[in-house]
Amino acid sequence: MHFLNHIYLRSGNRLGCCLAILLLMFSSAGAMAQIESFSSFISTGTDSGAGVYRMQASLHAALSPAEANSASYSSRSGRTVTFNNAPTLNETRVALTGRPDDLQTLSVASLSSATSAADVDGDPLVFRIQPNHGILKQDGQMVANANLSGTRTATWTPPAPVGGLGVLLTGTVSDDAGAAAGPLEFRGQFVPIICLHSRPINLASAAGAANISMITDGSLPMQHSWYKDGVRLPGFASPHLFLGPINRLNSGNYTMVVTNAYGQTTSSNVFLKVVVPQQMALPEANPGGGIRFSFGDFNGNPLSETNLGEFRIQWSTNLMIWRDIANAGISVQNGKVLVEDVGATGPRFYRVLSQ
Repeated sequence: MHFLNHIYLRSGNRLGCCLAILLLMFSSAGAMAQIESFSSFISTGTDSGAGVYRMQASLHAALSPAEANSASYSSRSGRTVTFNNAPTLNETRVALTGRPDDLQTLSVASLSSATSAADVDGDPLVFRIQPNHGILKQDGQMVANANLSGTRTATWTPPAPVGGLGVLLTGTVSDDAGAAAGPLEFRGQFVPIICLHSRPINLASAAGAANISMITDGSLPMQHSWYKDGVRLPGFASPHLFLGPINRLNSGNYTMVVTNAYGQTTSSNVFLKVVVPQQMALPEANPGGGIRFSFGDFNGNPLSETNLGEFRIQWSTNLMIWRDIANAGISVQNGKVLVEDVGATGPRFYRVLSQ
């Protein structure tokens, strides 16, 4: 017994089709195959015009695969009954690629290529698409579903964020006779991006901690890694970098790299400047003439020669007009900056500015 279900038939009119089916006999290598039963006819055409009819039936005897899939058979009524085949798909999952904030254009050509959709009868393909997330538009209007045929297209705008949402759109493909295949699932294969970037940060160490944050999007899973001045920081694997307690050594350029299976993106530098309040010793007479004093980080962290460019040292006689110290000897001794203002004459006030 060979069974065929939901067979699509073409005929000149419904009555003629019914008569043809009732008398239909198929031949296969001399053997006879006839319709054992049928349940209903559904027309996609008009009652008097040409249309496509669907029959649910079982067929006796052996039909070869070539006969079962052939285009048509002749019946005793003299009518030609044509079998309509549904489109075929090699792939039911469609990958949406690029950036997660890219506008996606959907067309028969692009979807046929992605799914290897084809119709053995040569019928034109029609894709019907529905969004689960995001915004679908056709002809400039937001729609609940879109029919793509010929050169007609639709656009889809992803939601934000889109990573981790799973099936973004669904759909089917059919021919002009209504035979459908599917369902199709549209999933993202998006490269990671950085949606929100942290700005340069100036912090006083008295604040105790620094937090540098990014917002990322892309197909999951994503991996995050952080670098300071080009050197990877171990132990940080999220888009949020928390440092604490901070000190002068935390100053520098920080970058984040986000990676997934489809690519990677590197942030621009975020410069973190840790400003440490200075503690000054009382000025005293300099053995070589003038005045000398020292200063250093209030928390006792030692300074080095490389830190000298971070300070601006000034003097004043009235606390209103300040001048940079000139011709002063400035050095680092025992982790503190020693200033020898040999040109000082008379009383002076001093201050140290971090820069």
